[in-house]
Amino acid sequence: MIAHVISPFFFKYTAIWASFCVVAVLILVWDRKRLVREWREYWWFLSVPWKLWLFVPAFIFVTFAGRYTDDETWDLVTGSGMAILTFLTAPWVVGLIYQVFVGRKPVRFLIVALALLLFSSSWFYDAYLLWRDGMYTQRAV
Repeated sequence: MIAHVISPFFFKYTAIWASFCVVAVLILVWDRKRLVREWREYWWFLSVPWKLWLFVPAFIFVTFAGRYTDDETWDLVTGSGMAILTFLTAPWVVGLIYQVFVGRKPVRFLIVALALLLFSSSWFYDAYLLWRDGMYTQRAV
């Protein structure tokens, strides 16, 4: 159904980013035993009270400020989803990119970092609009 609604360019674009995300997930699954301890420590890192208290006003702003812009596609799901995903992934992504560049992690983790970065900043929004509206916004054209 969606293939008939969106342009060939956006169909290819969606297929590429979805495939990129699948590759990133496969890398994570492949290295899960190595990453389990790191993830446990990361959740402790994120759950420090001051980080949660700073997240709350940022979450509220990003979630509700969209209605005051001229972006008709921004809604509560878009704002809250992107805010939560950014909070959950941004520190790990920055750390992962650094670790790849200094040689502490294999280069394949750059795929994971880029997929998380792009998903939380853009691809979540794209996927939600495709699900909600059945097409890309005209703003993307």
